[in-house]
Amino acid sequence: MTQRGIDRRRFLTLAAGATGAIALGQCSQSGPEPASPSALVSTKGQLTLDLVAAPATVTLDGRSAQLLAYNGQVPGPTLVVQAGDAVHIRFTNGLNAPTNLHFHGLHIPPTGEADNPFRHVAPGETVDYRFTLPTDHPGGLFWYHPHHHGHVAEQVFGGLAGALVVRGAVDQVPEIQSAPEAVLVLQDFDLDRRGRLREPMPMFRRWGRQGNVVAVNGAAPAVLTVPANGLLRLRLLNASASRIYRLALDHPWHLIGLDGHPLPQPQRWEECLLAPGERAEFLIAGTAAPGTYTLQSLPYDRGIATMMQGMHGPGGGMPGPGGRHGYQSPWDTE
Repeated sequence: MTQRGIDRRRFLTLAAGATGAIALGQCSQSGPEPASPSALVSTKGQLTLDLVAAPATVTLDGRSAQLLAYNGQVPGPTLVVQAGDAVHIRFTNGLNAPTNLHFHGLHIPPTGEADNPFRHVAPGETVDYRFTLPTDHPGGLFWYHPHHHGHVAEQVFGGLAGALVVRGAVDQVPEIQSAPEAVLVLQDFDLDRRGRLREPMPMFRRWGRQGNVVAVNGAAPAVLTVPANGLLRLRLLNASASRIYRLALDHPWHLIGLDGHPLPQPQRWEECLLAPGERAEFLIAGTAAPGTYTLQSLPYDRGIATMMQGMHGPGGGMPGPGGRHGYQSPWDTE
């Protein structure tokens, strides 16, 4: 990752006055824009919701896929809360295996009905999750996902993940408060031609599951639209089980937060490397005219390609895009 410091006041002054909406489009000029995850927002210090984990047939990058979903959607709904809010989730397990909920990064007790990773929610069971965020909880991007021992990888790889936004002090900065916002959830899936999840080969159980389809908010991502003289707030979540994303933008972007922790000042970054579970938040300043900028997924080898080449010789063992384990996404760039 490459980064350069930038004066916060100067950057926000140049980017002040952001208005308008953002558009997320596919790489091609045609086709529908991928929808952002639906948001459930707290009111009067409370967030109460029903959440169901169950198999579902969803549209994934324009094709039908049989995945695991929260409330019938992949990714699950984005939960938006304030520091100090009380949260009550009535959670139902509609899967054929035990599961539970983990609120990744939140400063809440890992016990009882809060963020207990040892909780066992049996198939068909409905339980309550209750917790109150500290009044001094940092604002930022977090997420929720299963954390039942022995089932985490298969359930996250199946699609069970959702973003969780905590509003904090950084959200009160006028320039940031007025900026349009995008939450992008990055996931990958290994699907057969009928859109069904495939069981990983033994080698990939060891090295970590990685799929042949990459989606952001359930669609093929790429294009961000920033209003003229405006500012876009971009939140990125790697909700994949094992894939590491090496991301770049064909326009300057400035990091303002990592893993739910705001930075003291924005930093200019060239590339963003996101491991599973990591989150990064950026500000993107527009120019004198509205601009569209491409989010690029650059090649990254977790060691699998190197290992396969050692087994089969140079160039062997790794089929290209569309193969059984061709790990380039539809929006990879060379």
